[in-house]
Amino acid sequence: MNVLIIEDDTYVTRLLKDTIRRAGHDVTDCLDAESALAHYQTTFYPLIISDIGLPGIDGVGFIRRVREMPNGKYSFIVVSTGVAPPSELAFLLEAGADDYITKPLNLDILKIRLEIAYAQAQHRIRQKKTDEDIQQALTHLEEMNREKIEIFNMVSHDLKGPLTFILGIVDFVSHSSPEEFSKAKLYRYFSDIQKNGQRMFQLMDRLLNVNNLETGRINLNYEVFDICFPLLQVIEIYTHDALKKQIQIDFQPPPDEFLVYADESAVQQILENLISNAIKYSPPHTQISISLKAHNEYIICKVQDEGQGFDAHEKDLIFHKFVRLHPVVEETRHSAGLGLAIVKRLAELMGGRVWAESPGRGNGSTFFVQLPKSHAPQSSVTAASHS
Repeated sequence: MNVLIIEDDTYVTRLLKDTIRRAGHDVTDCLDAESALAHYQTTFYPLIISDIGLPGIDGVGFIRRVREMPNGKYSFIVVSTGVAPPSELAFLLEAGADDYITKPLNLDILKIRLEIAYAQAQHRIRQKKTDEDIQQALTHLEEMNREKIEIFNMVSHDLKGPLTFILGIVDFVSHSSPEEFSKAKLYRYFSDIQKNGQRMFQLMDRLLNVNNLETGRINLNYEVFDICFPLLQVIEIYTHDALKKQIQIDFQPPPDEFLVYADESAVQQILENLISNAIKYSPPHTQISISLKAHNEYIICKVQDEGQGFDAHEKDLIFHKFVRLHPVVEETRHSAGLGLAIVKRLAELMGGRVWAESPGRGNGSTFFVQLPKSHAPQSSVTAASHS
């Protein structure tokens, strides 16, 4: 363990250092409280041995300052003093000292007192670790609670719109006579009800998807396949959406196969999210470029758009749940901000990863998906075990 000695008597310092080092501990020694406090700000010392009669800040002042520092309560502090009356020793203990040794030092007694101090300091180390674990758990619970509140608010908000629309149509129809409605009008109403119902279903489906991914309740079926197949299918699915905005999707199928070892359905879901996002956040008359390349033991798919982009400080936020970096426009109004969180988790479960780059706001984005080549990655065993 790290031991801090504050002593201006070189003989006492040398005796303490030699004894403590022989016991297998690291020692830092200081001549005054100011330099000792500077050390303590950067390094935690489970055991501190301090003289009382120090130049500048005395030993009592030093002890009190240590106790005020973030980890100060975890240090076991031993003061070295001359023969002192009980009232003075009681004062030192009340000031924050845990034990004392008297000068002149007797080596045999010193060793015994230090053994006691080592044991107490080890107990403080364990207590510090326990408290840190508890605090970390509390922080995690607070984050989970905040996330639940976010989910509740998001679901309430995102379901309210389509549900209000559906109820409005139902209320209107129920208070009207059948003669007022042509087949075309009824078809339009039913079509609108279906669209809004699908929006609600998709939102709930994505929430369940994220929950299943995080709790491991998902079955990934690994196989070897050419990533071009699901990629071409996704491009075909979203070509109509791209054409409506006069966006060109540029992908030249390579002559060689790009074999990956993954779950094909999960890979298609990843590609759907990335390509649909590229279309959503790109202005009309732009281009989306898609390419594949092999790199070491991985296949990398790159999706580059000329859309809104993002700043460097937003890079780590992109894949967080419920995060939408850009102002809500009609195309993203019903997005819960879950798509990229799902993409990230799926890629990681399959032994890959996903990341994004952008020169800055207004300069487009590039998303990369990296998946293992056709032999099974180590992490796939873990993912498969969740099934």
